[in-house]
Amino acid sequence: MQETAQGPKLRRTQQATVGPTADVGGHRPTNRSVACIQFAGIAMNTSLGGDLPALAVLAERVGACLRRRGESVAVVESSAGGLVSASLLAIPGASAFYLGGAVVYSRRAGRALLGLTAADLAGMRGETEPYALLVAGRIRDSHRATWGLSESGASGPSGSPYGDPPGRVCLAVVGATSVAKTIETGGVERATNMDMFARHLLQLFDEVLRARPE
Repeated sequence: MQETAQGPKLRRTQQATVGPTADVGGHRPTNRSVACIQFAGIAMNTSLGGDLPALAVLAERVGACLRRRGESVAVVESSAGGLVSASLLAIPGASAFYLGGAVVYSRRAGRALLGLTAADLAGMRGETEPYALLVAGRIRDSHRATWGLSESGASGPSGSPYGDPPGRVCLAVVGATSVAKTIETGGVERATNMDMFARHLLQLFDEVLRARPE
């Protein structure tokens, strides 16, 4: 990123385009929810997404399901930087299902925002499936939500202090069904991986919701 007299200069990348007429599962993403994927002025490159739906589409899908079932969600993010929460909050009426979230980017943040102790983390490190399950469960419990979501990974361009490569993320959904999953995007571009981490987490959550009877 280059600094200019007017502020940071962002390199343009391919933008996800989901218009208000795109119909996914009978639900139409709004202009507001589409705009959220350009969070903080970053245009997300979706070339690594393959057939994975855009972030706004996934958010609308899980939001509609939660609202229909009268269920709620709380979210912990790390390398996604709040994109999951932003995409859910961009949906009008999000207060019906979204209870809160936290960006936990350090051990200090884990203590302050989730109440994590040394005993909680004994024999455990970030960017693992056990850690993702732990923090998803903690945010769910603290918010008394139906579901807790989390991601912990290395967005790039370098790897993590633990030796994990850029583009690797551990995801977790905790609730009536709990599941963890590790994804490797194979990319090193930070903004792209942030978007991919958020999309993969909501995709996993959508799969869990769809697997449960209404």
